[in-house]
Amino acid sequence: MQITVELPDGLQSRPGGEREALEAFVVQGLRDGAISKLQGRKLLGMERLEMDAFIKKNQIERFAYNEGDFAIEMASLEQLRAKEVART
Repeated sequence: MQITVELPDGLQSRPGGEREALEAFVVQGLRDGAISKLQGRKLLGMERLEMDAFIKKNQIERFAYNEGDFAIEMASLEQLRAKEVART
């Protein structure tokens, strides 16, 4: 799905205005539970740790966390464990 939003002139002419609007959309979506952390990451093109920092920076205390998010977290944990075992 593609959504088109017309930004006010002040926001359009400001560098990074489109990104600010997208980030505001993600922040509100996370707070409302309308989008998951994984969906927010995909929208913003962020890695897991970047998204964690984004959530902290924007003081988002609750967000939708689904099975896809859990699966990614578990895969990351398994990769870290495998690296640790390989070192020993």
